[in-house]
Amino acid sequence: AFESLGRSRRLVSNRWLKTFALLLIVGTILGTVIGIVNLLTLPLNTTYPNISFLIINIAFSFVAPISPIAITYLYYAMVAREIPPPPPPPF
Repeated sequence: AFESLGRSRRLVSNRWLKTFALLLIVGTILGTVIGIVNLLTLPLNTTYPNISFLIINIAFSFVAPISPIAITYLYYAMVAREIPPPPPPPF
């Protein structure tokens, strides 16, 4: 476990601002969308709490995959910069 944490630390060491900005932007997007959906379903919460809960969960299920997709894309982009491309084949 410590070896993988060390690799992650070396990978992010020179690009910590980019990593922080991505996490901040993704968190802001998720929070904003869920906040808007909560505000829109607030009137339903008093009369039909189950429908409000269902709408919030459906909205969250569409928005939640953004975070792991963005983090995975960032990770592979950082790894691709660390590993040089293979040399072209000889002619």
